Amino acid sequence: MTAHFDEESWEAEIGAMLGGLPTVGPPDGFIESALDRRPLHAGRTMAGMAVLAVAAVITVIGTGAVGRTVVTVEPDEVADRHVSVEASVFGTGSSQEYNVVDDGNGVAASAYLPPGFQAVSTVEAYGLVVSVFERRDRKVSVSFQPGAVDWGALEAEGMANVDGRQTWFDPESQITVLQSADGIVTIVGLDLDEVANAPVSSEVDAARSWWQRATDTAGAVAEQLGYPEVGGTAAAS
Repeated sequence: MTAHFDEESWEAEIGAMLGGLPTVGPPDGFIESALDRRPLHAGRTMAGMAVLAVAAVITVIGTGAVGRTVVTVEPDEVADRHVSVEASVFGTGSSQEYNVVDDGNGVAASAYLPPGFQAVSTVEAYGLVVSVFERRDRKVSVSFQPGAVDWGALEAEGMANVDGRQTWFDPESQITVLQSADGIVTIVGLDLDEVANAPVSSEVDAARSWWQRATDTAGAVAEQLGYPEVGGTAAAS
């Protein structure tokens, strides 16, 4: 179950400060002390679950996941947006005019593309910021929006793993959906291997879901405390 809260300004500032921090290990001597005092039988199981809960809470706070809105990404809408923005930027056919955004000419978006693509324009369209790139006869768009991807709403057969990053990809429309540390990224016009070779593909840990980081952290701590069955369950979630 995921809880959602209205985000106050001070919460956003704290989340921004904590979001980029690495996972913090327990203080020196904590593991040894816990091993000496761990309970037996039923009490041991309850303590193990408590370890998981504490580790998960620490990880969630550290990744700034609390307060992030879960967003359903509609592939058809992504495809329509790409076509409309491409027509506007290149002036092909009947097109809608969009406001050009001065954001460094798509510098942030270029990190999601392999080398060779040149930034053409960045516009505000459909309430999102969309950057358009070109390489010879190929045109690619990269869109950003706040929130966390609702992976369950996407077709299961499109799920993929790119260097440890959860990804959704449709080979027919060449739509890629990624979760970054700052929000949701949708890319149109690249193959999956091209996305994998983009510079940003090395930033795996920052973009992993809070649940992945929570279960990994909880599993590691539980195993160190001597609860391998709990740790194994967490790691497999």
